Formats: sequence, C-alpha cells, structure tokens
Amino acid sequence: ILVEPGGRVRLLDFGLARLQDEPGTAANIEQLTREGAWALTPEYAAPEQFSGGILSMATDVFALGTVLYELLTGTRPIGLGPAAPIEHLRAFDRAADGAAFALASVRSGAAALRGDLDNILARALAFKAAERYLSASALADDLRRYLADQPVAARPASVALRLRKFVRRNRLGVALGGVIALASAAGVVSTVFQAQRAEAAAAEALAGRDRALQALSHAESANELVVFLLTDGADKPFTSAELLDRAEAMVDSAYSKDVKDAETRARLLLMLAGQRAELMQADEGDAVLQRAQLAATQAAAPALAAGVACMRGHMLTMKGDLNGAFALINPALAVLEKSGDLDVGLHVNCLILRSLLDTQSAQAAAAVADAQAALALIGMPSAGQRLQAVEAQSALASGLRQLGRPAEAAAMFRQVITALDAMGRGQTARGSTVWNNLGVALAAGGQVQAGALAMARSQAIDQRISGTADDATVLANIGDSFADEERYPAALALMQQAQDAARKQINPRLTGEVHLRLAGVLLGLGRLDEAGTALAEARTVLLKILKPEHPSLGTVALTAGRLRLAQGDVVGAQALIEQAAAVYDAASNKHPGRFRARVALARVLQARGQAAAAQTVAEQALDLAHRYSNGFVNSEYIGSALLLQSELLRAEGQRGPAAKAAAEAAVHLRATVDASAPLLKRAEALASAT
Repeated sequence: ILVEPGGRVRLLDFGLARLQDEPGTAANIEQLTREGAWALTPEYAAPEQFSGGILSMATDVFALGTVLYELLTGTRPIGLGPAAPIEHLRAFDRAADGAAFALASVRSGAAALRGDLDNILARALAFKAAERYLSASALADDLRRYLADQPVAARPASVALRLRKFVRRNRLGVALGGVIALASAAGVVSTVFQAQRAEAAAAEALAGRDRALQALSHAESANELVVFLLTDGADKPFTSAELLDRAEAMVDSAYSKDVKDAETRARLLLMLAGQRAELMQADEGDAVLQRAQLAATQAAAPALAAGVACMRGHMLTMKGDLNGAFALINPALAVLEKSGDLDVGLHVNCLILRSLLDTQSAQAAAAVADAQAALALIGMPSAGQRLQAVEAQSALASGLRQLGRPAEAAAMFRQVITALDAMGRGQTARGSTVWNNLGVALAAGGQVQAGALAMARSQAIDQRISGTADDATVLANIGDSFADEERYPAALALMQQAQDAARKQINPRLTGEVHLRLAGVLLGLGRLDEAGTALAEARTVLLKILKPEHPSLGTVALTAGRLRLAQGDVVGAQALIEQAAAVYDAASNKHPGRFRARVALARVLQARGQAAAAQTVAEQALDLAHRYSNGFVNSEYIGSALLLQSELLRAEGQRGPAAKAAAEAAVHLRATVDASAPLLKRAEALASAT
C-alpha cells in the first residue's frame, strides 16, 4: 500500500503482474488463485490461505485487520516480521485456538487502543473466517461508528455505554490512527472492481471518511449485482441483453426505496449502460442513463451526473449525432476537471469518450490530446485501471492514424489486442472493435490485404459472440479494401450486406457513409445510374449531419467527379474533383482522399489532353503515397501511384519508362493486395508489355 506525499493511496500487486510476463500466464494465474493454491503475501495472509481453504471476503477482512493492527501498534498480529512462509504457517498452527494474537493495546502498551479498537481488531483477525466481519464495508462501518462515538458491533453495548457514547458523539477530534485505518479499509480488496473503487476512496478518506465508506458500499453493491446475475437463475440460458434487462430491473427494485441509495443506483446504472454500449444498443443504453441521471441529481453528486452525461454523449455519437454529443460531453468534462481524485475514473472515461468523438469528427489532433490526457491521469495503471488504460491507448491509436501515422497506430492497436488477450477480453465486442480499427489503420498505411484480414478477425469474433457477422461498419470497411484492389464484385456483395445491416441501426451517419461507399463500388462496376442514386442518397444524409469541411463531404465531391468523368463530362468532373481536393487539403487529418483525388484529377487531365499537367499531378500523388506509407516498406498507395504513372507514360508512347514504372508498381502491389486483384494484374501486364 503506497501512500504518496500528497496523500493519495495506491494498491500495488507485483506478484500477478510479474506472472503476466512469464510463459503459460493464464495457466499460472488460474493455478495460483484457485482453492488450495498459494498466491499470497505471508505477512498479511489469512489462516485459510495457508491451509488451502476457501477464500472469501473474510480473507480480505483479515488482511485489512492486519494492516490496521500494524498501523496502530507498529507490528503485525502474528508477531513476525519478514520471515519465510513456513514460519508464518507454523505460527498459525500454534494459533489454532484463535487466541494467539495479542490485543493491540497489550502489544503496543497504548491505553487508547483498549476497548472498541481491541474488539474491532479481534473480530477482524478471528482465526475462523465465519467469526470475522462479513465484508470490508462491515469492518469500515464499525470503524465509522468508533470515530463517531457510537457503539460498535464488535462488542455488545450496554445502556450506560450507549448514553456515554451519545454525550460524546459530536466531538470534533478524530484519531489519526482511525483515519488511516479507513484508508486501509478502502485500499485492500480482492476483486478488480473493488480495487478500482477502493483506491479512489482511500485518496478521499483523508479528507472525508464518510465518502470513503460510501465508495466501498458502492463496490459491494456492484459485487452483489454480479453475484445475483451469476447465481439467480443460473441454470437458465440468457442472452447478454436479457442479463442486462434482469440487472437493470434488480437495481431499480433494490436501490429505489431510499434517497441514500440514489448514488449507488446511479453508479450501477451507469455501469450497466456501458455494457449496453458494448452491445451497440444506443437507445436502450440512453434509457438506462436517463434513470441514472435522475438518481445522480437526487444524490446531489455533480461529478457522477457529469459522468452520466458523458456516457449519454457517447450514445449520441453511436447514433451519429456528433454535435449533440459534444454539447453533452464538453460541459461534463469541465465539471470533472474540478472533481479531484475520487472521481478520476469518471474523468478518464469522459476524456476517452471525447477522444472517440474527436475521431468521428475528423479532429485528429484533439483526439490525440484527449487520449494522452486520459493516459496521464491514469499514470501507472492499477489492476482496476488496466481496461481504462487499454481504451485510452486504443483512442490514441485512432487519433494517430488520422494524423497520418498509420504504422504507429497499427503497432499500438496490436499492443491493445495483446493486453486484451491477457485480460481474457480478446474475444469480446471490445476485442472485435480493436481488430477492425487495426484493419483500418493498416489500410490507411496502404496495407490493404493485411487490413482486410484484420477486419475479418473482427468478423470472426462477432460470429462467435452473436452467431452473425453483420456489423455494418466492418462490412463496409472490408468492402472498401476490396474496392481499392478493384475487386468490385466482391466489394459490392459486402456493401449490400452493410446496407442491410445499417438499416437496422438508428444512425443516419452510418447509413450515409455506406451509401457513399456503395456509390463508389457501383461506379467501378460501370453501373452509373445506380451509382448516381446511391450518391444522391448519401449526399442528402451527410450534408445534414457533417460540417462543410468534413472529409466525407470531400468524398461526396470526389465520387461525383468520377461519375461525371465516366459520363463524359470532363469539365464538370475536373471542377468537382478539385473541390474534393480542396476539402481534403483543408481537413485537420491526413485523409487518404488527398491521394485518391490526385489520381482522379490526373485521369481527368489526361482525358482533356493535358498530358504534362497530368504527369505533374501524378508526381504529387506519388509524393503523397510515400507520406501515407510512412513506416511501411511497401504500400498499395505507392503501387497505385506508380501504375498511374506507367499508364500515363504508355499513353504518350514511352513504353520503356512505362514498363519500368509498372514493374516497380507490381513489387509494391504484390506485397499489399490480394494476388487476384485486377490492380496487380494490370501492373504485371504493363511491366511485361513491349
């Protein structure tokens, strides 16, 4: 238990952390944490840990009691300092009658410890687990009663004692040992959720013990909820959505009878809404959050209300309402920045959610800044913060990808996947999202085939979880990769599936994006009328949602320009493609559309008979291709740019230079696209042409 100079308390566990770096990690940890195995700190271990008994909350209570005993007396109850585990085991064997621990007042000679504190410690350190406090919060409640001069549960109170306690109840002084004991009670818990909440509670305990105890109460309420879900009706099969329905009903029933339960209700509902977001159930999640918002207001907990507002903003992001999301998240973050350490978890979560929103809004620099701020708040993550740290890293990777640093982004996404696998979360909806994002980062660096394979991993996880692989975003992303390779029939099948899937989601932005990508694929197939219809639908939707400078509107103009070119209107095509290039160039992110626009413009100039101008623009495209491929040896961008140059040269009768450029293009394309890709076949044909 590390207490920083500023009073912040951290719980550190080096043992299991070290195991993560060793071979057979999962097996090792499972072996060490199951019944009958030894994974303990001997000086603070309970008797049942040495005897191979069943571990429970009472095991944590013993550890808490040991810490409190040491703080108050300067020594540990067993009377041993650092010693071999066998010595502690022998000491416990000698203590089989449960009476070997000297009273704290006797061990220290401090009369102030006689009475209630002796009794509290004796109960916490009872040799038999059944005789200890039932939970950490029960121990904390007794400590709170002691500090408030109320009768404690560890000793039956006489009428005279109750009267004396009542007279003395409102004294202002608080014993230092009692305050530190509360910090200890907030710091040592076994489950990840308890550790996360107790760490924050410990930091606040020095300034307000009641708040620390309340935080522990929230943690235990969450444990009760998990136990309820795992045990009540455990013999029946439930879907994830059904489990959440049951959990929400349980929370509304159990924590709605008293105002004092309002904060616990709000926190539990916020936690459950996060799971709704995992299932992409934005409407259901927002309904839960509305109840959480009312509860947080009822509890007069502004930081918690701000945390709920952030999550509501995330639900709006999922539905494509980016402006509405910012309107909720920005004010909430202003509140959380002033909330202090106790609600640092809410602050971190809100920063992560805004980073994701920044990415959706094509504000790459802001996305990176928010993700970095979240990671700075986390610092060296505790066990309970590992998932938040992973989410912040993932958000940072998305921002880096938009900043034109795809290789760095891909490397970070791979780190996130490794971390999720280590936590047993790799095959979850979160893991699926990260695999898709890795694919997008790879594709953004010109690694088209590798990107499509990563996205396919995302689909495989979805298939395992839900029995279907119908995420519209993933389908459209893979379809985009196929279109980049000119595998248009396969791309069309995926875009049509994405279109069907998008109809099931209430997200106009997603619907518009899918129509836009579908238009590009239909254009590649020469189905111009259908392409025009899909493009018109996309334009209608996206113009209502996005700001004029958003890159997606650049893609609308680019697709319209390509359509005009295919229809023979080269003048109109050039105007639209130049408009698209201007949007991309002005965007805050390094959108690949800048490259695609130059390729299209070069072909327009060629069609207009402006060969020199076309070659100049093709050189610009090649320069951009090298920039976007930063960190990768080969790239589809470079291959496509060289193929463009080859075709322009051949049109001018320069067969030798054209073949050379095509051969170089083929080297890049063989490494980055599917072997059957028409794009590659064209390059190979030009390279061998005489």
